[in-house]
Amino acid sequence: MYGSGLACQFIVIDGLPDGDYTLQSTTNAQHRVGEDCFGDNTIWTGLRITGNAVQEIDPPFIPEDRIPFVRANVAAIQVGGRWKVAEGSHWMLDTGTSEWEARRAVDLINHYRLASLCFVGRPRCGDLSPMTYWLTDTGGAPTGTVPGEDCLPFDPSNLAVVEVGGRWKVVEGTHWLLDFGPGQGNAVAALHFIRKHRFDQICFVGRPDPSMTYFKANGPHRHTVGLVDPRRIEAAIDHPHWWREQAAAIAEAAPAADLGSECAGTGDNPRRLGAFTFEVRDAEATRIVERHGITGLAIERLVQVRLARPAAVVDVGLAHFGVPPKVIGYAGEEEVARLTVDPRQRQIENARLVGGRIDRLLITSPDADTVLNYVRYEALRRGDRGEPDVDEVGE
Repeated sequence: MYGSGLACQFIVIDGLPDGDYTLQSTTNAQHRVGEDCFGDNTIWTGLRITGNAVQEIDPPFIPEDRIPFVRANVAAIQVGGRWKVAEGSHWMLDTGTSEWEARRAVDLINHYRLASLCFVGRPRCGDLSPMTYWLTDTGGAPTGTVPGEDCLPFDPSNLAVVEVGGRWKVVEGTHWLLDFGPGQGNAVAALHFIRKHRFDQICFVGRPDPSMTYFKANGPHRHTVGLVDPRRIEAAIDHPHWWREQAAAIAEAAPAADLGSECAGTGDNPRRLGAFTFEVRDAEATRIVERHGITGLAIERLVQVRLARPAAVVDVGLAHFGVPPKVIGYAGEEEVARLTVDPRQRQIENARLVGGRIDRLLITSPDADTVLNYVRYEALRRGDRGEPDVDEVGE
């Protein structure tokens, strides 16, 4: 590190007209020194030059990392067991095993007539993901709404760039919206583009850990958040203001019971946990046990799991240490799905049941040597149809 008084730390601006300018500064621009990340080495500073006076201002211009694409060539494809949104042979998004997320993203791209994918802070490094936003054919922010869209509002006039515990964040009041780690310049750039495009909503496909994030400009703002002295923000900072809304939305639309995090011991029978009720047949109590490093509910021959809402897809995490267990899904009294867990022992296997309006599971363990580690499902939200909710964006 060196101070500003070191010789030659200046820029000659003789003859430069008065006006507003952006000074771009990049360290290790040629990557001659090895680093974990190179995407956070640039910072932009706004300067207002008037005669012999220089005043620091918000950057009037920052170059945009924009990748245009031909919308007609965009499609959801499967490559090596993973779903991707691709333009021809170039993939833009990776949605993992979720075909729905890939097709949903393509629908949104078509509905909003998106034509550019933009980044702040590429490439991804460690726990830091770049900010992504999308622009339309005209280079502006998408506007409007789509049925079933997962969007949360914010007030761009309340945003600020603040350092919190050595990490640079874009915050709204005491709540952070974006986290760029040590990349102060990326946080400054993110705020610049939010204001430039007048974004006031952040939207997701596939929370948590969304496969697609995009911003919209829909104003007016539906809520306000009071500003806080930045000196107090490190003490007050918490997750983004939408974090709690996200948790509540996920708990309702995609409930999950993590039995592996429960404390070992006995409990009520039936045992209620969020959107689930677990009942061990012919037993006075339920038992959370740990076997071979795997914690969960002990399956005593037969366990019934009731769901608070019907589901088309239910995932069950089971580990067995002898005879593979069976899982049966019911819609009322009708059996709609059945499977036997993989015979491999001493590891958690995800058993996925797919069927119409599953509201109850029966898990049988012939030798009573099985542990139920988790259960999760996506609640139905469309009439009586036995499938996850998928809105046709083009309708």
